[in-house]
Amino acid sequence: FNMNNMLGFYLHNNYFSGTLPPYIGGHELLFLDLSNNQFSGTIPHAIFGTTMSPILVQLNLSYNNLSGTLPTLCVDLTNLESIDLSHNSQLGGVLDVSLTHLTGLDIYFNISHCNVSGTISEQFLEEIDFAVLDLSHNAFYGSLPQMSMDVLMADYSSLQLECNSFCMPLPEWCEVKKNGIAVSCNACPDYTPKECYPSPPTIPSPKFLSWQVIMAIIVVGVFIVGLFAALLTYFA
Repeated sequence: FNMNNMLGFYLHNNYFSGTLPPYIGGHELLFLDLSNNQFSGTIPHAIFGTTMSPILVQLNLSYNNLSGTLPTLCVDLTNLESIDLSHNSQLGGVLDVSLTHLTGLDIYFNISHCNVSGTISEQFLEEIDFAVLDLSHNAFYGSLPQMSMDVLMADYSSLQLECNSFCMPLPEWCEVKKNGIAVSCNACPDYTPKECYPSPPTIPSPKFLSWQVIMAIIVVGVFIVGLFAALLTYFA
């Protein structure tokens, strides 16, 4: 079994724990999926560095317990088409400009439900050919850049920016009625944060009648029945 010739390495949906090894697979690796496990610790820089397969296409480390900061993307990993680091709540840092090295088409990039912060640049939104960009449920702040409407409508099939701390007012492109674009639940520190998910409606507790009211109803009912019976007897 020669791992150097392995094309795909899939360990998703298990209960593996511990830290990630610095070297996985060989220089022919195309797909690496370690999602839905219990891996902890930081993401080894080697996974994004020159020791990783330069032809890596898909990387999925989502739904683990990874921490630390987002590693820098090596300029050699230009073939990456899908990066999913989502649902690692202790994974922080800022978006690195090295992501602009991604030259693939229709890139899937998901770091939702992490703790990544910083601002979003116009260069980041326009120069990388994202099909799906999910930055929701993080700690991004500042103003969203003005963005070419042509780029927005042509490139993005899903743009998820909700539940951060972007400042108001939002740019005009945020008002575009297009499926897959979400910028709700954002407020800078000067605003009162909104709940990302509305609270369920309050169901009023049932109101029980007091015993005095119940007794009064019974007395009135007995009186009406007695009166009705007396009238029947009188006219019989």
